[in-house]
Amino acid sequence: MPKEILAVLGKDGKATLLAEADEIVAGKVRLFGGEPVPLHLAFSKPLHHWTAYETNPSLLSNLYSLIPDIKFIWEPARFGWAFTLGRAYRLTGDEKISRGLLALF
Repeated sequence: MPKEILAVLGKDGKATLLAEADEIVAGKVRLFGGEPVPLHLAFSKPLHHWTAYETNPSLLSNLYSLIPDIKFIWEPARFGWAFTLGRAYRLTGDEKISRGLLALF
């Protein structure tokens, strides 16, 4: 299977894949194809039960001031970056990649 993956990726594609996998293992992800940013899967402030946001609009406005756009929470949580690590691991068998995935997961 690695030969088939390499045939599809080519030499440049392999280099790109492994570079991106290294970034992810180091804790950075490219959201929406942009520059690498820290991968945060946990919110840094205490959250309330979702019903509290329905009944207390000030909580919601405080939340929006911390997160300008919900897509920056949704995108990392979709785990699209995990597929990059899976492809890189399948291609190389490098345990650093699987350990990185488990650490982030």
